Amino acid sequence: MTPPLCKSKADRDRLRQRVGESRKAQLKEIRRQVKRWSDGAPAEDCLAAIRAAIAHIGERD
Repeated sequence: MTPPLCKSKADRDRLRQRVGESRKAQLKEIRRQVKRWSDGAPAEDCLAAIRAAIAHIGERD
């Protein structure tokens, strides 16, 4: 369902772009934590950071 603030195609495109950028940053953080884990960082710390990044997926600015 399209949010009521998206009245024009340009509005929808801007919203889609912001969501895409946010998701890209979150996935980058998850990949960074997985790399830290594979390099020997404590698993508990890395998993906590991954959980935090996943918890923010879908949130708006």
